Amino acid sequence: IGPVVTAEKKTITIDVTDLGITESFTLELWEKGEPHNPMTYEAGTTTVTIKLEGYGKEEYEIWINEICVKDVTIDFSDGQPTMEIKVP
Repeated sequence: IGPVVTAEKKTITIDVTDLGITESFTLELWEKGEPHNPMTYEAGTTTVTIKLEGYGKEEYEIWINEICVKDVTIDFSDGQPTMEIKVP
């Protein structure tokens, strides 16, 4: 039996200030073409925090109101518990 590989946890903070959103919006994080828990946020929200689990480096797309606004690589193995992403 090989070593047990456990998923690393990471808290992602997405800063949407520069998008100038003035209404409520829906944010989805897509991984491998699959959306993960779309959430709707109130007007005036400037940062969104999402808790993720993964292995090594994972590719994600950030979708806001059904538009892909950024592609991002998240490195779960870098030893950092948090990561900030500025959109766009």
